[in-house]
Amino acid sequence: MKHFLIVLSFFLALMLFHACGQYDQTGGVQITVVTSIFPIYDIVRNVAGERAAVRYVIPVGANPHHYEPFPSTVMELQRSNLFIGVHREFDGWITDLFPEKTRTEFLLSEEGEEYHTNPHIWLTPSGGKQIATVATHLLSSVDPQNRNHYQQNLTLYLKELSKLDSTFVFLFDQVSSRKFIQWHPAWDYLARDYQLIISATIEHGHGDEPSVKEFKHIIDVAKENDVRVVVIGLHAESKATEALVREINGMLLKLDSIGDPAVDARGTYIKMMHHNAILLSAALNRAAVNAGDTPQKE
Repeated sequence: MKHFLIVLSFFLALMLFHACGQYDQTGGVQITVVTSIFPIYDIVRNVAGERAAVRYVIPVGANPHHYEPFPSTVMELQRSNLFIGVHREFDGWITDLFPEKTRTEFLLSEEGEEYHTNPHIWLTPSGGKQIATVATHLLSSVDPQNRNHYQQNLTLYLKELSKLDSTFVFLFDQVSSRKFIQWHPAWDYLARDYQLIISATIEHGHGDEPSVKEFKHIIDVAKENDVRVVVIGLHAESKATEALVREINGMLLKLDSIGDPAVDARGTYIKMMHHNAILLSAALNRAAVNAGDTPQKE
C-alpha cells in the first residue's frame, strides 16, 4: 500500500485543476461515485441513473484483497464525490486512494458479527435490495437536489429484485436435494434466504486449503449426508475441492460471484444472480439422480 500513497501524492498536484464532477444532459453537475466490485457498481448504477457517474475499481477476475490499481485509476479517483464500499476489511484499502473531500461509506458496519466475518451480502436478492436502499440514501445525501430521481429509480429497481426473488423461490422450492458444500463462504446468505443447507465450507480464509484432518471430516460429512454438489467460484482453483469431488463421487459447480459486463448472460447483477440460481437449482436436482454415477463438472 505504501507505493500507492507515493503514486497518489505524486499525481495529486496534477489533479487539483480537475473539476469534482461532470455535467449531465440536463446541464446540472453530475456527481462521481466509486465502488469496489462490479456487482455493487451495477446496483448503484441502476439507482443513480444519468445523474451520477458510477465506476468500480477492481477489474472482473482480480482478487479484491490483492489488486493494485494502475496510476491512471488513482488519478481518476481524485474526482470522486462518494465511495460505497462493502466492509472495511474487504475493500477498505481503497479509501487510502481518495482525497479528503471524498465521502467514504461502507454497506456493512463493524458492529454486526455476522457481517464482520462474511461480507458477501450481494449474493442474495435481499442483499441486493439492502445495497440499493443504502445507496439511494447515500446518493441523496451527497446530491439532495436529485433525491426524487434516485428514489424513483430505487422503486423501479426494487420491483426487478422482487421478481428475481420470486424466481429464486420457485427454483429452489422444486429442488430434489437442498444440500451442498461450498469452497468459500460466499453463499451463506443465499442458503439462509432459500432454506438451502451448506453442509460444509472447505476454506474459511483466502486461499487456505484445509488440513488433512479437516478434509477427512468434510468427506465424512458429505458421505453421511449424501451431499453431491460442491460449489466453487468461477475463477477459483482448489486442489482440495477437486479431490473432494473425486472422493464423494460428486459434481463440481462453478458459480459467478462477481459477474462480467463482457458476457451477456452475466452482464448485470440481476443476470448474474439469475444465472447462478439456474445452475445451482439444476445441480441440486441432478444430485439425487446421479448418486451412483461418475463425477461431473458443470
